[in-house]
Formats: sequence, structure tokens, C-alpha cells
Amino acid sequence: ASGLAVDAIAAYRATHPNARFVVAQETASRRWDLRIRTVRANGANPVARRFTERIGIAVPAERAMGGSIELADLKDEPFICLAGSRAFREVCDEACAHAGFSPRVAFESDSPAVVKNMIGLGLGVGFWPERSWGSLEDSSATLAAIADAPFARDIEIAPANGALNKEAAVFHGFLVTFFEERWREPSPLSS
Repeated sequence: ASGLAVDAIAAYRATHPNARFVVAQETASRRWDLRIRTVRANGANPVARRFTERIGIAVPAERAMGGSIELADLKDEPFICLAGSRAFREVCDEACAHAGFSPRVAFESDSPAVVKNMIGLGLGVGFWPERSWGSLEDSSATLAAIADAPFARDIEIAPANGALNKEAAVFHGFLVTFFEERWREPSPLSS
């Protein structure tokens, strides 16, 4: 959900121009005030706020004729994927395994924007979260629900161990509200 986190930081800085941020990815060893990450449903952190989002399949617009798509029908398609080191990629690979195949990965990137562009160019299909990566409206890709293996991920916003300083606590409240507002928007996967 790094794109959504950046959107939240930009919105916060509009009203708090002196706020300073250090943003890091995949650095569990660093000190942090707040962490946003994809997590499994089990082992919940009791002080974290979780947001569940469904995962759809992004396909070139001409491929989507409305309605949901059977994931198993995409087994021979090239997949454009988020890089393999991400928890999101693990969730997607598990969905493919549940549908009876391993994705044939044609391209990997650590950028959701690059994944969207590659799919929009008709170079493959790929998994797309319904809310956190933004809309596909500005590309030639379309988001469809997955009929045979519907799945979701949880995004967790967790404060560091111990009390947050005043600035971090204010941003934490803002961030949770920002996510809540995004989750109230109509889902592109709604039928």
C-alpha cells in the first residue's frame, strides 16, 4: 500500500507543511513509529488497525467483457507481477496455486505503476488490489473480479512498541482516517 501511504503523506503535508517523514521499505531492523504492511489474517497485532481489500485481476480492456473471470482460465497467460520479495506477491502466488497452476511470470517490477502500464500495453495480466493501488481508469487495462478463487489481503497500520510521540500520534490518527475514507468509496470490484 505504498502508493496509498504516499497519497496520505501528501494530504497531511498540505495542512502540516512542516511535518517531516522518513519512509523506508522492507527495513524491519530500522526504528519506526508507524508501519504499513500486508499481513496474514492470523496472528493479529492487537494494537494495529487492519483494512481488508479484495484482489482482482487486471486484464487488457479488450479481454474483459464485464463480469468476473475464472482465474483458472488465465493459467496460460503471461503474468505481470509485483516483485517476488513482497508479501503481496506471496498472496497472489497462493491464489494461483489454489486455482491449480503456477503463474507464468513474464515481467516483475517493484512498482505498481509499472505493473499497470505493462498490463495496459497488453503484455499480460496481473493481480490488482481494489483500493490501495489506485484506479485503472487512466490505462487500457480493466479490473475484473476473480470468480473461482476470490481472495483478499489485510493491510495493517501498526504503531511502534511503546507510546507514539505527539507528532506521530497525530499522523497515525490522520492515516487511519485517510484509509477509512478510501475504504468507504465504492469498490471497482462491486457487482
